This record gives sequence, C-alpha cells and structure tokens, in this order.
Amino acid sequence: MLSLALGTFKLAREGIEYSSSAADRNAIVQQIAELGRHVSARDYDKAYAMFGPRFQARITRPAFEGVWEQAQSYPQLGRILSMEWNQTSIYFQSDPGSGTKVATAYAWVKFEKSKDLARHPLVFRKTGGKWIIEDATQLFPSERRRPTPPR
Repeated sequence: MLSLALGTFKLAREGIEYSSSAADRNAIVQQIAELGRHVSARDYDKAYAMFGPRFQARITRPAFEGVWEQAQSYPQLGRILSMEWNQTSIYFQSDPGSGTKVATAYAWVKFEKSKDLARHPLVFRKTGGKWIIEDATQLFPSERRRPTPPR
C-alpha cells in the first residue's frame, strides 16, 4: 500500500514538472523567435532589452550591435532572416548560487543567401516569473573564453 502511494506521488510530481517545463519550454521558444525578429529588423534596442543585467553589465549596447552587424555582413550569407529553436532538448537546472531556474537551448539562425543554418546556444534565466536571455556564449564569449589573437 505504501509503495503504491509513493509511486502515485512520484507520477504526480513528474506530471507537474513536465507541465511546468512545457510552459517554460514554450516561453523560451518564443523568446528565441522574438530575438530573431528584432535582429532581422536590426532593432537592436529591443533585442538588447531581452538580455538580462549580467549580460548587459558585460556587453555594452554598441558592442552588442557591432556583433550582430558583423554577423549580418558576410556577403555569402546575407542578413539574418530569423531564429528558431532547433528542436533539441532544452536543459533546465537550478543555479546553485541562487536557486534560480536556468536553461540552455539551441537556436538555428537562418540567413538570406544560404540554406545552411548556424547553430547558437542561448542561456536563459527565469526572473520574476519571466524568462530572460542570460547569455549567447558563442556570439559573445567572455574574456576568459575568448581565443588569444595570433602575434
């Protein structure tokens, strides 16, 4: 009887967690698409506003725009048309320091002149019930992750 109750509790908890993560997953998928719309339109103010304070303390608004403009300046690729979730698992976990829910998802970036898609990881943080973009580590590497230029 006790094992039946424990099993039922476990199934109920897993169902609640799945339902919760489905809503979180949908919110993150929408954030990726919205970021793509802003970047495609070159509305970098709105795109930058989607990123959290940690990112904005590390990357200035002009540097943010510069990276996106560079990404859109390759003649063989053309401008960025859209971004979308690449349909792989979104990894959810708790930040050990704060207990805040964080997630990593991958986005496909579609370009105007190429059928090839670029794959970029995005890190999200749930703050005040809303998911914000915490980082785009491949596009905006931290100083310690940045490769050393050749001499």
